[in-house]
Amino acid sequence: MDPNTMFLAAAIRASIQLAAEQDSSVPMAKRMDFKTAFRTAYKDLHLAVEIQDERPGSSRL
Repeated sequence: MDPNTMFLAAAIRASIQLAAEQDSSVPMAKRMDFKTAFRTAYKDLHLAVEIQDERPGSSRL
């Protein structure tokens, strides 16, 4: 996955997470800001890409 796609995917995931928190009963003190949500999403995506690349037979497009 190229860096631009990864940034876009992380931004979308962070936005969805923040929207879900606003609609739920998560206390205000425990809600994430966008920067924290984005960093978490980016790290998760980066890890998923690394795991995918380590699988036998996987190819990077």
